[in-house]
Amino acid sequence: MISRARARKVMSLVIPAAISLILAVGLVIPPARAADPTLSIEEVQQWVRDRGYNYTVAENWVTRLSPEEQEALCGFRPLEAPGEPPSPKLRASALAPAGNGGFGTPPPSYDAWAEGYVTPVRDQKSCSSCWIFATVADLESDVAIGDSVFLDFSEQEIRDCNIWSQGGYPFCAGGLAVMAVNRLSKYGAAAEGCNPYDVFAQDCRDCPPLRNVKDWRVITGSDGQHEYYRETIKNAILEYGPVFSSMYVRSAFYGYHSGVYEDWAPGVANHAIEIIGWDDTLVHSQGTGAWLIKNSWGEGWGTGPPYAGCAWVAYGSANLGDHTSAIAGYGEAGDTVYY
Repeated sequence: MISRARARKVMSLVIPAAISLILAVGLVIPPARAADPTLSIEEVQQWVRDRGYNYTVAENWVTRLSPEEQEALCGFRPLEAPGEPPSPKLRASALAPAGNGGFGTPPPSYDAWAEGYVTPVRDQKSCSSCWIFATVADLESDVAIGDSVFLDFSEQEIRDCNIWSQGGYPFCAGGLAVMAVNRLSKYGAAAEGCNPYDVFAQDCRDCPPLRNVKDWRVITGSDGQHEYYRETIKNAILEYGPVFSSMYVRSAFYGYHSGVYEDWAPGVANHAIEIIGWDDTLVHSQGTGAWLIKNSWGEGWGTGPPYAGCAWVAYGSANLGDHTSAIAGYGEAGDTVYY
């Protein structure tokens, strides 16, 4: 395991520096329209074979949704902070440098799930809340590594209590890691049992926090899918644990079952997931190598190996790696976090 002290030499970022860099971009990314939504599973599988891709699709609860409902599952989108109510904001950040950053060459494969660092797959249901689930998964993995315990934090609490929701922003309209980290650093993460997940908005309960975020680091920007950043993301996972990231999702991904998913069509990231590992030897149509991701569509999606609710995604495809970030430090409830 690489020391945290070494990491700070190359990925220097403190929470007070991170948000305005992203918010200043002011982008609003529309959700990707599902391509060919009328195709049957058999026709989609033929489409996959015709392109020489090495993955399988199967019917699941997502494929049975309407195109509009499928799009609603993909909720990664940069947003501006609300004007009201006024609240403190995290500020600028520096992107981590590319390449190995002095860490050395990462191993050819890594699986945080097999190491015992990944909490069970959750289900965001028919709501664009993937950005919350991916952020919470990041923190849960950190706690699993640091405290050797699986905690189930409340996504609903972040949804109901963050400054965007309190400012009138609709929960199921999408978001990004910064919005969740703002709540987790300013107040903390509460137990799922105190405020169980509900697709619909509820009143903020201000549940007692169990942990709070003390350090959050931006790893890549909107070009993180490029090979240039591959070792940077790998080293971030080795140093901090599984990381928040985003990818471009369209129709074939909804039916993903097993194998190495790939999509080389141009697009912009519209879905948030957690990267939990990689394997440089997995074969796809453009070469070898794939990321292992944990999704938030329940265990009834992606039911093939290695883990239900997860997927392999070819290096460089589907924009996977864009907008990668890592919760790099957390504390016990009540710890002071300076902005």
